Amino acid sequence: MSGPNFALETAACTQKMSALKRQFTATEQFVDKSICYGALANVDALWLKGVTSEQIGLISATTDAGFLTFPVVRNAHNYFLQSVDGTDLAVLDTRTSTRLRTVGAAVDVLFEAVVDTSATSKRRKGGGCLKGSIKLSLNVYGPRDSDLADRVGDILSKASGYLQHPKALPPNMEYRNPHFLSFSEEDEVEMKSLIGISNKLRWSHKVKIADEITCILDQLSDVEMTAPWRGSLKGLSSFLKQHQQDALWFISQREDLLYSQALTANIRSETGPSALCDSSTNLGGLIADLMGLGKTLTMLAAILSTLPQAEEFGSFYEFEPEPNSFIRTKATLVVVSSAQLLENWKEEIQKHFLPEVMKFISFHGSHRVDNSHALVNADIVFTTYQTLAAESQALALLHKMHWFRVVLDEAHWIRNSASKQFRAVATLTTQRRWCITGTPIQNKLDDLTALAQFLRLPPFPDKQDFQKHILGPLSQGGPKFSNPLRAYLKAYCLRRTDKCLSLPQSYNRTIELEFSSEEKAMYQQLFDQARREIDEVVSRKAAALKKYNILFRAILKMRMLCNHGTRPKSAGPRLNLPGEEATACEYCMAKDEDVSMLLESYSFCPDCGRNLQVSTPCGPPSPTGSAISSLGGTTGDMETLDTSPSSSFSTKLVAIVDHVVTSGNGQKHLVFSSWTTTLDHLMQTFQSSSINALQIDGRTSYPERSRRLKAFREDPAVTVLLMSIETGSLGLTLTVAQNVHIVEPQWNPSVEEQAVARALRMGQTNEVTIFRYMMKNTVEQNIISLQQKKKNLARFTFDAAGGDDDVGGKLEDLRFTLDGMQGG
Repeated sequence: MSGPNFALETAACTQKMSALKRQFTATEQFVDKSICYGALANVDALWLKGVTSEQIGLISATTDAGFLTFPVVRNAHNYFLQSVDGTDLAVLDTRTSTRLRTVGAAVDVLFEAVVDTSATSKRRKGGGCLKGSIKLSLNVYGPRDSDLADRVGDILSKASGYLQHPKALPPNMEYRNPHFLSFSEEDEVEMKSLIGISNKLRWSHKVKIADEITCILDQLSDVEMTAPWRGSLKGLSSFLKQHQQDALWFISQREDLLYSQALTANIRSETGPSALCDSSTNLGGLIADLMGLGKTLTMLAAILSTLPQAEEFGSFYEFEPEPNSFIRTKATLVVVSSAQLLENWKEEIQKHFLPEVMKFISFHGSHRVDNSHALVNADIVFTTYQTLAAESQALALLHKMHWFRVVLDEAHWIRNSASKQFRAVATLTTQRRWCITGTPIQNKLDDLTALAQFLRLPPFPDKQDFQKHILGPLSQGGPKFSNPLRAYLKAYCLRRTDKCLSLPQSYNRTIELEFSSEEKAMYQQLFDQARREIDEVVSRKAAALKKYNILFRAILKMRMLCNHGTRPKSAGPRLNLPGEEATACEYCMAKDEDVSMLLESYSFCPDCGRNLQVSTPCGPPSPTGSAISSLGGTTGDMETLDTSPSSSFSTKLVAIVDHVVTSGNGQKHLVFSSWTTTLDHLMQTFQSSSINALQIDGRTSYPERSRRLKAFREDPAVTVLLMSIETGSLGLTLTVAQNVHIVEPQWNPSVEEQAVARALRMGQTNEVTIFRYMMKNTVEQNIISLQQKKKNLARFTFDAAGGDDDVGGKLEDLRFTLDGMQGG
């Protein structure tokens, strides 16, 4: 981003840095003569009346690892956080002030407050006065004297103050904690390496943890076979692959009480004697195989293999049931994310099992039963998260049952423990719980906490115990910091990649295209307009969310122009359906109740990034009907551009059709795009080229969708299937296709991977070529760069900040996408 406002901000930042350099001229001498004795954690500070974010701005400019640092100075009986110019900003709580007075009266020490920026970000919005209290840690510095360090430790211990590892230290600062039990100099070196000698270590430690978690997940493919697998099941008409047989044995082991007790003992051996024994008899685990490995069939085979145990469970009580007790059923309750996936599960039964071998019913929409009889007699009951949440509000039928087993498909949808879907599944009654998801940790460790909270597996069925004994050691550090998590996941989680399938070779081709002169001119106008508008909102000091909405809409228009070129928005009468937002991401604009409920816990669409607090990303079409104005935008948000193209042409759409035409006879193609407008343009282009294509998107009914999928699979004359990437990214097997075309790069790379997996999955016998189209010198090029940038950073975050709803982080992503581009 460039412009006068950006230059002013840069100059202000330079002034701040100069002031700070003057303040800390003695830093090197301080580091040479002093060491850090540790930090007092969970200290409270109260902002003084009238203190503004501008007063702490100088301090915030010096930190590079998510921290603000403040000198702590005594004034009478209290201790205060001070600014660069010596202004009192906040007062420490009385308990901490008492401890500091006790230490300061006996030893010559210095104190420094370290505040995580996430603790102040909400209070600093808008540049107004800071209010309320914040949590911080307090670094304690003193002379390089071992005896003095021990003395400080003794004084604090008597005052019930205990030194923890500091969150951040000045560069090259030595660290020796008298409250840290060490047996040799090597232990002290290990302590230094864990905490670090600069503010950068906090980030590097997180990278270390993220890398370790990735390593653990990559090592969860082994199944300890304590007995040979027979390889067949009565009633199963299909043959299970070896990795599915291994998964079936994994499930069988985890549902055996004696085996589960052995797993519990192994976990407890890694968490130490402080972990209390738990008498929980809950069974189950997590199937985290990547997409395309047949997780659905594996779980159905597991249900079939336990029908005798389920029958016994449903027929007998261990004790006499209490009045008004739960109703026992032999059924396994399978909870899915949408009606489409519900149909996919039923199709798997019909495809791979003999008729009537398993009785199943749907509890969704008009198929809900109103009595428990059907639920007691079924082997499988299918429902959705939305239906379950609606039922749980009245403690209705599903929550009155004692299920033999509960299975959550796409279980990452419960990762927010405050969501309706989590509360609905967490209150179900069963002893056997299973989660199926290819992404058990999407971007926060708390995602795994939610799954563990649902599973309730020993020895830590409670959320607090799981966080303390399994996740806690990760942040505490130490040579074996990841062992508890490794032991837990090895016990309860199975995760394999497509390496176990021996799939045919796949080829990735990125097709870089250049605009025509007219397309380039239109794109340049959009780009210049977007840059002017964002400069304007920056100069007005608009809120981050306002900036995000404007920038998102501008980038959306440029992305769509990359697809459509000079072609007008409307590709035919289909676009005039009532209430349709053809330019929106189909996933977050879906009218499906299941999807709408799942998105309630998001502030931004996980696929396209749209702010879900606004009704649409675009305003009503402009009456001018020009190619750009019709992409969206309202009067005052975006000025109307007079482009008046002399022709209707799209470089990208022509390239896609050309690749299909030149691929040869007998080849089938899947073409994915985010927008129905793009699909409509493509359908029109294919038809004009006499190519037999079918289209499926959110406007296609389920019966018609099934008909078109069948035609694409079985009719040699149908060579192309156009699909919205959200509609076609889950639950479908389309191995008849040898080519996959991703029309535009996605904000979320996993969406692309899911789409590719429709063809590149178990059952594919042909080589597959994946075409990805990108217009050079556009936002598309930067979206790809952003994907690569994120891959090179830590894969997971470890708190709420930086998660799905982090406005600041998402705004930076948009700025990265626009920065450096000079138009087409």
